[in-house]
Amino acid sequence: MTGFAWSEEVLARVDKLVPYNAEEAAKERGALGPVSDTRKG
Repeated sequence: MTGFAWSEEVLARVDKLVPYNAEEAAKERGALGPVSDTRKG
């Protein structure tokens, strides 16, 4: 699954526009495993 982390939504100031926290919903359903940060070299 790809997308933005909730912290990124907050930083972009779109958290009020997004109807729900998809990251938290995924965690509640057990769909989110270890997160890799591909920005690190």
